[in-house]
Amino acid sequence: MVTVAVEVEAKAAITSPIIGFHVKDRLGQPLFGGNTYRTYEHSGLTIEPGEIFEARFRFQMPTLIPGDYAITAAIAEGSLEAHTQLQWLHDAALFRVTASSLEGVLVGIPLQDIEIVQKLPFDEAAL
Repeated sequence: MVTVAVEVEAKAAITSPIIGFHVKDRLGQPLFGGNTYRTYEHSGLTIEPGEIFEARFRFQMPTLIPGDYAITAAIAEGSLEAHTQLQWLHDAALFRVTASSLEGVLVGIPLQDIEIVQKLPFDEAAL
């Protein structure tokens, strides 16, 4: 389990804050991420000036190919369709993957089970 935490200090009141992040590869391509919008869109949350708060995103880390990665963090105000970007921090954190089980893809999903099952041949004559 991985937790990405984004800490913010409000310089002014923020109504309907949207805090998010994404992980990008060495070429700057966003691979995955998340934000707080859907979880808090109907909460009426307002952050007052001077308040310090933290958004925590917990998830099972996908499998990545070896290489360098960066996390970009951002905060906006409003909705996904109509928002004002308040802060965008490129390369807020850097990390390196040194070993992987992947071949030929950028991101692997954490598979719960893999199996090969022998099936009986289809018998059209039985129809």
